[in-house]
Amino acid sequence: MVPCLAHAAQAPNVRALTVNDEAIEGTLVSLDATPTVELLVKAERRKIPCADLLALELRQGKPVPGATDAALVLRNGDCLRGSIQGGSGRAVTLRSPAFGSAECPIQAIARIELPGPQPAQPLPPAEKLDKLLLRNNETIEGTLESLDAKGVKFRSALLGDLEVTFDRLSAIAFAAQAGAPPKPPEGILAIAQGDEGSVLSGQLKGLKDGAVELQAAFGPLLSLPLARLLAIEFRGGRLVYLSDLTPAEAKETPFFDIVWGYRRDRSVDGNPLRLGGTAYRKGLGCHSRCELTYALGGAYRRFLADAGIDEEVGDKGNVDIAVLVDGKPKFERKALTGRDAPLPLSLDLTGATRLTLLVDFGADFDICDHLDWANARLIR
Repeated sequence: MVPCLAHAAQAPNVRALTVNDEAIEGTLVSLDATPTVELLVKAERRKIPCADLLALELRQGKPVPGATDAALVLRNGDCLRGSIQGGSGRAVTLRSPAFGSAECPIQAIARIELPGPQPAQPLPPAEKLDKLLLRNNETIEGTLESLDAKGVKFRSALLGDLEVTFDRLSAIAFAAQAGAPPKPPEGILAIAQGDEGSVLSGQLKGLKDGAVELQAAFGPLLSLPLARLLAIEFRGGRLVYLSDLTPAEAKETPFFDIVWGYRRDRSVDGNPLRLGGTAYRKGLGCHSRCELTYALGGAYRRFLADAGIDEEVGDKGNVDIAVLVDGKPKFERKALTGRDAPLPLSLDLTGATRLTLLVDFGADFDICDHLDWANARLIR
């Protein structure tokens, strides 16, 4: 058990958002590894299990990445921002104002984005070989041999052994077979959002000296100063994301002959989900015609999501969408296009056994029908 904050003056005012759509404002007194949040609400202490929380909002505002920061995008969706201090063929050492210095195994990394202008189109995921994206937009495939504070040593079947400095690189993508994403920790998963853009998931260990202690999913125990955190989200309690579940049935029907497979936590083009200027960490990317059905077993009471055409296709796309509960439509929208604002959905599931998300062809055949069910989630 972690002791309470020593001085009330040091304790921040926060807002706890519960799965019951309740917003509780108060002063943060403690966090413990149960995990539980304790707040001082109108002179009374209130303990809230993190299993009952969507998020703990610590500060208002949006993350502002440093202009000279690199980004390590992990296979589990985490993002570590900071300056690369060194590395090897096995790990990268990063220093961040949000969590200090940490060593991240390369097998946990999907890609590294270097400081400076990024290309209009992100570097595609690597499958069999690592990839280097140069500043001139050329791509080199091969194997990353090692990495240090200045650049990488890279072996290419076509070009031989190369030494490439970071100032010549836009990004590095690591081959998929280089390593599976780390297994998520058991119990309640905490996802901390830093004000410089880092997103770190793991298990809460407590609160010490004004910092949140987090056992990171990629390995080390991190100390995250409260002053550098915007929010902590929670998963694994009463909230379940659809992208963490496997559909009981998936029907994907092409308009002509190309089947666009649905994606978890990505758009159908493999990019981060984006609707209305907002990037979403969780959700489903689908293409017409796609019908996903989930078995609920009567265990959930509500479905929530933001539905819209992903920004990767601009104002294009035209789909008919529907949400069916036990085979009966609970929500329908015709002719949803890229010009429309995202649609917030909140549907009752009490006693329901099946949930179906349908994306159907609209007026423009299947052209640019990149529909996102962003933040699609179930509440127990």
